[in-house]
Amino acid sequence: MERLAGELSSKGSVRNFLVTLKSEGRDERYVAMNATARYGADGNFIGAVAALSDVTAHVERERELLAELECKTLELANARDSQERIENQSRNFVEIAESVQIARDQTQQALIRAEESEKRFRAIVTSVADGIILIDQNGVIQLFNHAAQRIFDISVVECIGRNINSLIAGGVKNWLPICG
Repeated sequence: MERLAGELSSKGSVRNFLVTLKSEGRDERYVAMNATARYGADGNFIGAVAALSDVTAHVERERELLAELECKTLELANARDSQERIENQSRNFVEIAESVQIARDQTQQALIRAEESEKRFRAIVTSVADGIILIDQNGVIQLFNHAAQRIFDISVVECIGRNINSLIAGGVKNWLPICG
């Protein structure tokens, strides 16, 4: 009330001055007050004329709306965080996709180089006058060129997949020191 009296005496009136009414055993009530100061003939403050409105429902609704606003603000902040995470994940996805594309391009180039190398190798193997036989670690023939076909007098189709020992008298053990 001191604040109300101070404002009335300094300004002469107040508008929408919010007063909280508390009484034992009852809920708080909120009242908006519009008041005008009254002065006596001598100029001294003698009282006030006031109009009161119960604004309890409005104050409670305002508090509910403020709480809802705070909740929505928090949801918005969380949504922004989620959006940032999604944007970061999207950027990471784009980087990964770009890396995959680069790897795919490099693989394609490596395949082209390997195919060209194989073509050169096959051209050399088929055109050389010397016999060339390629065997795996078990002695199984993997490659047998046309010159080797003439030397051993056996077709390429008959040799591929056979063991080299079947073509060399005494087996490879007797033959390898010549090559080594």
